[in-house]
Amino acid sequence: MVIALFKAVNVSKFFGTTIALDNISLEFSRGLNILLGPNGSGKSTLLKLWSGLLRPSKGKVFVYDLDPWRHRKHIMEKTSVFFEDLPAPWWISGEEFMRYISEKRSLPWGEVKEYAERLGVTTYWSRLIRGYSSGMKKKLMLLTALSPDVESYILDEPYTLLDKEAVRIIEEIIYEKIKEGRIVLLATHILTGIEKYVEGFAILYSGRVLAKYPEGLAEIPVIIECRGKNPIEIEMEALKLNPSKIEIMEDNIRIYGQKTHQLEELIKRYGCIESVDLAFIYRELVKT
Repeated sequence: MVIALFKAVNVSKFFGTTIALDNISLEFSRGLNILLGPNGSGKSTLLKLWSGLLRPSKGKVFVYDLDPWRHRKHIMEKTSVFFEDLPAPWWISGEEFMRYISEKRSLPWGEVKEYAERLGVTTYWSRLIRGYSSGMKKKLMLLTALSPDVESYILDEPYTLLDKEAVRIIEEIIYEKIKEGRIVLLATHILTGIEKYVEGFAILYSGRVLAKYPEGLAEIPVIIECRGKNPIEIEMEALKLNPSKIEIMEDNIRIYGQKTHQLEELIKRYGCIESVDLAFIYRELVKT
């Protein structure tokens, strides 16, 4: 039985006359979970409800079966958060700031520095934060969220303002977290490839849930990736299943189609890897 660790039940959130969330219900468990939607869809609002920074106008939210508004301190002992609008203390250096975070959260300095080096923060963190570019500040604030050794991570739009190499490193760190059995809640409107490891997702639009997984989808578009010495043989077998698309790149073949029993048999026979085609679902539901 899968236990829901982050849960929203009939949740609405109003800011005056603005409806940020409109009667949504979601459950997420371990692994990578993605909130996907355009700006203004309610992703950040939901993450702030789960972080105990906001209270629902209607409905209830739970984190580890606790009300995050009433038990925020306990939940934050297990959770590390990054929000796109988090301010950085401009009057000190990045290194001074990280030493403060390290002390407050009892983080080994060596581990903090290792993450900082991976993200490229050490190349400029001796300077005052007020002189940082937007991308430099973002990497520093992501460092504060990713370096703690906790059970769950909440990341709100981590990819904007970052170059391709920084995005690759962030994805690498996220993958390491989920392989260790941690929970990662990722809100984004940008798909970079990490979604192939998704365990649960919801697509939000104007405060409503358009689709959610693993429940809620009658038909599930998938990508089947097979590596081997017989891509032509695999292609011929796949063509019998009427896929929507097939791509061959040397010894790697990707098959796009609906999840069926026949596809599952092909996966077993050739040792392929299956992932939900989240990009296809998003394109079909949200025309942006």
